[in-house]
Amino acid sequence: MNHAVEAMSTLLVLSICVVLAAGEPSRVAPIDEVVTRFMAEHHIDAATIAISRRGHLLYTQGYGHLDAEHTRPTPADTPMRLASVCKPITAATVCRLIADGKLTAGTRVFEYLKLSLPDGADGRLANITVDHLLNHRGGWDRAQSYDPMFHDAAIRKRLHLDRAPTADDIIRFMLSEPLQFDPGQRYAYSNFGYCLLGRIIERVSGKPYIDCVKAIIARPLDMSSLTLARTDPALRNPREPHYPTGSMTLHTERMDAHGGMIATAPDLCRFLTAYQLDGRPITRRPGLDDAFFGSMPGTTAMVRHRPDGLDIAILFNRQFPNHAALKPAIDHALDQVHGQLK
Repeated sequence: MNHAVEAMSTLLVLSICVVLAAGEPSRVAPIDEVVTRFMAEHHIDAATIAISRRGHLLYTQGYGHLDAEHTRPTPADTPMRLASVCKPITAATVCRLIADGKLTAGTRVFEYLKLSLPDGADGRLANITVDHLLNHRGGWDRAQSYDPMFHDAAIRKRLHLDRAPTADDIIRFMLSEPLQFDPGQRYAYSNFGYCLLGRIIERVSGKPYIDCVKAIIARPLDMSSLTLARTDPALRNPREPHYPTGSMTLHTERMDAHGGMIATAPDLCRFLTAYQLDGRPITRRPGLDDAFFGSMPGTTAMVRHRPDGLDIAILFNRQFPNHAALKPAIDHALDQVHGQLK
């Protein structure tokens, strides 16, 4: 199907969904009830959801308001911060580069980035590969140390910075820090590992991270909303919601590859049509069952593949602690309305 026909098909389905939502709310009430319940429990102002199957958008809705004064309702296609839901997109970009022969899973990260280890550095750093980073097996364990992506004070002090550290600053700092385990030995979730993957993407492509991701992932899927989040409110997309005060100081640009992008829920469903959450292209749809969460100040997000073929993306403009409860709650609601989503 060419892009023009696909776009018309999507718009038609979207129109049907809007009519369904406005004219027969009882048919999708369980979905809306779950979202609004989480919003009420956690004092969330804005949320969006999109549900698709095989690339066809079945339902999308916005909830609450974009502004703290509650004067601007949230459209269903509101771009919002993704937090760690950026990671599957980064992984998909890396997997594409590997498939195209521009990189290998066994590429040694610091050698490829042409970064020399300083005197006294942990020698195991030289053994870290792209595959280790993709699978959170690089050797860093924030539970035993800290997350350097949120460790500004110590980094600024050691590097004598009078500004917020950039991704390159954080990498330079971490070259002198020890690993917590041998690369590949075990799993430990790592934002820093995905920060490094962002720099690998830039090195391979010769482009800024976001430009490469747009070229390889976003444009072929018509994900027009995918772009960098901005720290400066004056540079943010005017269609974004407001974010709680505590999230306003996040330096989102340096989080690009692990948590620094924005997109709409419908565009995330377009991504889910083509890629698994580990970044591999989808080759067999039946039975695919996975979920991935994003959580940081100002954001809670979930993307989900269900075994019945439904793909779900949901975004909130506030972080809340029990985000894992979203999956069973949304699944239960979808089980109730499954026959209506065709």
